[in-house]
Amino acid sequence: MILPLRRKKLGFSIIEVVVAAVIFSIAAAGILAMSSIAGRPKAARSERAIGAALFAQQLLAWYRTKVEATSYNTGNLAEGNYTFNTGIYSAFVQIRNDTSGAGRFINIKVDWNEP
Repeated sequence: MILPLRRKKLGFSIIEVVVAAVIFSIAAAGILAMSSIAGRPKAARSERAIGAALFAQQLLAWYRTKVEATSYNTGNLAEGNYTFNTGIYSAFVQIRNDTSGAGRFINIKVDWNEP
């Protein structure tokens, strides 16, 4: 009796390839979805931080207009604590005299609400 020769299996069947592609695409979609969700809060935080820095810069520029350029007279700047709110940003401004009498210090602290 002669037995038929068995063909060796070379490669993968089409069903195995399709199943592997489906599993890979599901895993890739999950990874991409997680990375896009994880990136949003960081982007929003950095956007708010940049906005806060610009707000502080605008406040400082406004206070600089109160100083006379020729004599550096700071008579228009009253010593004290001030608060500014824009809805998103709130700034605490502290103006105090220099101990040597040469001018005034301005401290600006800006806080913001997270989205």
